[in-house]
Amino acid sequence: MLESLPCTSSNTTRELIPNTSEHAFDLLHKLLDINPDKRIIADAALRHPYLSQFHNPADEPSCNHVISIPINDNTKYTIQEYREILYSEVVKRKKELRRRLRQRELARPN
Repeated sequence: MLESLPCTSSNTTRELIPNTSEHAFDLLHKLLDINPDKRIIADAALRHPYLSQFHNPADEPSCNHVISIPINDNTKYTIQEYREILYSEVVKRKKELRRRLRQRELARPN
């Protein structure tokens, strides 16, 4: 799917948002990096100078494991299809977590 997208340079991106501050452009550029290994991670993004006024480490929970979305990256979906698939996965996961919680509660001695 990504191979079908046109290649653009950061100069082209800069032309699309010409009145953006350097910090804003830098963060946006890092967030939109096509290579996930080079893309900025959430913790680093929260510490980025552009977000410094909003950064509050005491109020920013973090996850200690990788979250992967079970959607094939090589399949093109419409926005609506993507939303429906993602929503379905969230609902399925919540139901599974509730089921496990009920099982634990039932297994607990009174």
